Amino acid sequence: MRTSTLLRALSGLILILLLQTTLPTVIYSQATKKIVVEDLTASWCGLCPEGLVTMERVQNNFANIIPVSMHISDPMALPENEELSDVYSGGGVNLFLLDRYKFNDLQFVQFSFEYDLIAEKIQERLQMTAPVDVSVENLHFNPQNRQLTVTVRADFYSSINNKNLRFNLWVVEDNVQKVGNNGYHQANFFVGYQNHVYANAGNPIKDFVHRHVLRAIVGETWGTDNSLPASISKNSSHTYTYNFTLDEEWDMSEIYLIPLVQAWDEDYHFREIVNADEIRLQTALDFATSTEEKTLTTPLKVYPNPALNGTAVRIEFALAQTAETKVSVLDIFGKTLTLLSNERTAAGMQTLHWNGCDQQGNTVPKGVYLIRIQTEDGRENIQKVSVF
Repeated sequence: MRTSTLLRALSGLILILLLQTTLPTVIYSQATKKIVVEDLTASWCGLCPEGLVTMERVQNNFANIIPVSMHISDPMALPENEELSDVYSGGGVNLFLLDRYKFNDLQFVQFSFEYDLIAEKIQERLQMTAPVDVSVENLHFNPQNRQLTVTVRADFYSSINNKNLRFNLWVVEDNVQKVGNNGYHQANFFVGYQNHVYANAGNPIKDFVHRHVLRAIVGETWGTDNSLPASISKNSSHTYTYNFTLDEEWDMSEIYLIPLVQAWDEDYHFREIVNADEIRLQTALDFATSTEEKTLTTPLKVYPNPALNGTAVRIEFALAQTAETKVSVLDIFGKTLTLLSNERTAAGMQTLHWNGCDQQGNTVPKGVYLIRIQTEDGRENIQKVSVF
């Protein structure tokens, strides 16, 4: 059945993306550290365009960065933003937070928008070991009422005691613009500054496009209390489910979900974001829909399925004729983890093995993965495999 036909048949029903996995124990070798870079900013702040320049430089020069703009006292502000700003800046802008982490050689958690120190500390933070992988496990979306249900998952590879860790979920909208709305015009004190990117943009910059705007903190400012146990065992997995309604004015194609694990402490210096992830909502929905509805034409068998973490998976497929063939392993959101084969393949039965590792040789965590075969004539087959 074609996608358009299926969607019409499901009109008025809930579109469900269900990425269901079991939660057995598995041993993790490492987690990828990602840094949440928060820019506390405001449309009324004439110095804040420099913060925008700094954030763009950070994104261009570093991988594993999750950019977030937290607006203060303007139409994009949230009550949680104001609460956080009161703690870290006394309500002031423009400043940056790097995972809200307190570096040992610095007095403050917050940074100005000067790039060099931020870049130095990002490098330092990226080299730190992350004790947890954070991801989205299940996603349900109802297009009729825009209700979103998200299960956030944390996989720990070390024990953690005497630390109050909490789940949270943020919703970010990129490229926010309200044409003709003065509250969204960006004040700009850099008019006339030689060689500045906004030197000729005017003050204010009318119809400005705001990037990475934090639209909702679903789990409250400091995370969801009691969402993680007080004592966390090594190699344990935990989940927490959030329900949230997307505002009708938000652009679905620009929505990003940020699942995270953060720490709570009476001392704000120790309320760090331990780790996080960033997922484009529409990409996840589109990929899952196309995967479920695609007509598969190339025979494919994957076994054992489910497979034990760290053991080889055997992949068998048949080609009617010799063809350029690409075989890859993807995560549930369509990100390629490793390429198993990309070459001209003879007709007949073929056998490959996946060792359960990504392209860098790291054992993947438990979960659902996709084996995808693509041929030069546009045919493809996608088979799910569960790793436990």
